[in-house]
Amino acid sequence: MLQELNPARERRSTEKLRRYWSSVAGENAVPCLSGFSIRINETEWRKRFLLKEDVEPSMSVFIFCGANAQMLFDGSPVSKTMLEAAPPHLRDDFCRNCENVTSRLDTVSEEGSYWLHGEEVFYRYILLPVTSSSHERGYILGAFSTSS
Repeated sequence: MLQELNPARERRSTEKLRRYWSSVAGENAVPCLSGFSIRINETEWRKRFLLKEDVEPSMSVFIFCGANAQMLFDGSPVSKTMLEAAPPHLRDDFCRNCENVTSRLDTVSEEGSYWLHGEEVFYRYILLPVTSSSHERGYILGAFSTSS
């Protein structure tokens, strides 16, 4: 069961991103992309990814994906759409949740499990809206963690 995972360890990457996202947002409901710095937080960004929003959320394009997050996508998803890059067992949830983030400008957290090579893998991820420099919607920032 997912409850058996160490919450401090497993939620760390998603909760750290949520706190960072909130600190960048400040008094704004949604932070601006220019407030984030990938270089300063390089270690933290290994489990993070960034998508450029599309009118059709499943067609949102990856513009950044950390090394650990790339394992989920079986290589770098950069320049691929969510529909192309998301693993088949998570594709529907990812696409639906991207649509929820873009339509409500709210965060979405998901947790569950899937089977890989005969082993159950537990996962957690978070998706957060980020505006462009002109304060329009434009990006989805996310973090992903797994445990088996």
